[in-house]
Amino acid sequence: MPKKKYTPTFKAKIVISILQVEKEFNEICTENNYNLNMVRKWKQYSIPITKDTKIV
Repeated sequence: MPKKKYTPTFKAKIVISILQVEKEFNEICTENNYNLNMVRKWKQYSIPITKDTKIV
């Protein structure tokens, strides 16, 4: 089975939803069958965001 490839835009949407705390990190990953470590890396390599930054 080939590896799934996700676009940078898709990765950003997932990271933003985690940062906005719409749902728990584990819940988002489990609901969508994402590997927890994979999404953690996306989050780790995303642009640093401070708590004062507004996400549109």
